[in-house]
Amino acid sequence: MHRRKLTLVLFLVTVLLLVIAGCGGQETQGNSETTGQGQEQTSSPLASEGRKALKIATCATGGGYYLQGGSIANIIDKYVPGYSGSAFPTACQVENIRLMAEGKADISLQMVEAAYKSYRGEETETWVSNPKLRTMLMGGDFYMNIVAKAGSGIKSIADIKGKRVGLTPGGGGAFGIFQNVLKAYGMTLDDVKASPLSVSEQVEALKDGDIDVLVNVAGGKSGPAPALVDLSTTHDVYWIPIDKDNAQELQKMVPYYFGVEVAPGFYSDITEPTLVLAVGSGVFISADVDEEAVYQITKAIWEHKPELEQIYNMWKIITLENAAKNVPAPLHPGAKRYYEQKGVTISEMP
Repeated sequence: MHRRKLTLVLFLVTVLLLVIAGCGGQETQGNSETTGQGQEQTSSPLASEGRKALKIATCATGGGYYLQGGSIANIIDKYVPGYSGSAFPTACQVENIRLMAEGKADISLQMVEAAYKSYRGEETETWVSNPKLRTMLMGGDFYMNIVAKAGSGIKSIADIKGKRVGLTPGGGGAFGIFQNVLKAYGMTLDDVKASPLSVSEQVEALKDGDIDVLVNVAGGKSGPAPALVDLSTTHDVYWIPIDKDNAQELQKMVPYYFGVEVAPGFYSDITEPTLVLAVGSGVFISADVDEEAVYQITKAIWEHKPELEQIYNMWKIITLENAAKNVPAPLHPGAKRYYEQKGVTISEMP
């Protein structure tokens, strides 16, 4: 009798150990990984159905790129056989370029500057070279905002010298653009007292008098940035314009910059046409992604664009007509095949 009980106990212990080992193995093989910023990247549930997951690098959770990336993932899930989309948050431009170069992302949302420099091998402490970067489509334009409190005496970019400037961190698009703007005016970052702040932190700092000027790239053809709408409606502020000569000089120096005249009322404190610097954006993909897959993704995006527009408003101003114009990196062969079939004009930046 005792021997039977002992045998039963040993059997139950053995089963329990096997169950624990099995659970541990499942956790080790979990379907998530971590990006360079320590943010979790979760695979699409469809990947477990034998579909290849395409990883989409976006930007901060809740931002425009995050919504845009999520909308693309949704289209891939629904309309591209054999593939699923997995959008994940990142530290934006610089990290996205690095993730693409390291093969940790298949698709990324980028401003044109990042893609242009990365494809051309302009490797610096900010950008990494990626000759495999390809364009899938060109997106909307974003405006550079340089804003001071009304009555501060800061009326031009030249007046910024020596002032306290809130600047989006090095991972964002404004950092490199602002350096080039200062260069056009004979200055460098050493000529200002720059503090790395997010757009919302800049707004609060300007309200509280902790900075004299905020600098970011936010809002654009799709509409104003909510944080700047709040600033403009609650405080008297002044949008500092870039003068026409310097805008033209910057465009010669950097082919992906261009001047845009912002109409009165775009923000409530803009009461007259104001020339600002603008930069384009796009959706980029690795050359390693299968040509037929990219063709099907490109086709699905344009054939189901109303679904994308419901998720992210910027899609409303992104047009097939301009999707392949002035691309900063060559079109992926799959995307190129689709645009050629549709008779879309294709051109590359010099």
